[in-house]
Amino acid sequence: MDYTLAVLTHGRSRTLDATLRSFTDKVRPHPVRTILLHDGPRQRDIQAHGLTTEQRFDSKQRGFCAATRKLWHWAGDPSDEATEFTFWLEHDFIFLRPVNLEPMAEVIAANKGLCQMQLMRGPVSIEEVNAGGLYQMREDDYTQMDSTPLTDEADARRWLQHTAYFTTNPSLMRTEWMMWNKWPDDDEPACEGRFSIGLVERGFYFGVWGSGEPWVDHVGHRDGFGY
Repeated sequence: MDYTLAVLTHGRSRTLDATLRSFTDKVRPHPVRTILLHDGPRQRDIQAHGLTTEQRFDSKQRGFCAATRKLWHWAGDPSDEATEFTFWLEHDFIFLRPVNLEPMAEVIAANKGLCQMQLMRGPVSIEEVNAGGLYQMREDDYTQMDSTPLTDEADARRWLQHTAYFTTNPSLMRTEWMMWNKWPDDDEPACEGRFSIGLVERGFYFGVWGSGEPWVDHVGHRDGFGY
């Protein structure tokens, strides 16, 4: 499988080492290319954890929308050795269980209107915790798709379809799709939500791998702006 790991960091990035270590331990196959953008000047050495990493730093912190737009363009630039798929990862997520990206890629390839295959995160807000999880709080938003077993029963292609939100939480996307659907070119705080609305208006939809169980936990705190 041919994919790029695109990693966005910001602030002091205290959790980055744990995130990359968790990724290399739990996610297969490993990427053919890893690019890392730090939103702000270099503050510390970054450990690669076995990944061949291209790193870029900015002269100052520009915030979520601008940093996402820059990494989005970098990952999808056809002149810069773009790969077939891109796995998007922010610096403060820990993987809870083994993840096989190959069946996820097969589902994306078979559904041209599918923008991304997200990994459900654990609950963060009080509302999500009280409901039992993000999936339980928004269960009516999702449609469970049929399971299609592969050679290994553990890799059944079972996923949820929805049009509720696009997310920059860990997810797999077609790089060519990213090239043709640019991140919003303004820095308003609602860029992610407006991007999501625009995609749905054009007939796109989103996927969540599995049946609502969490695959990652968000373990960081937001010390940038717009995040």
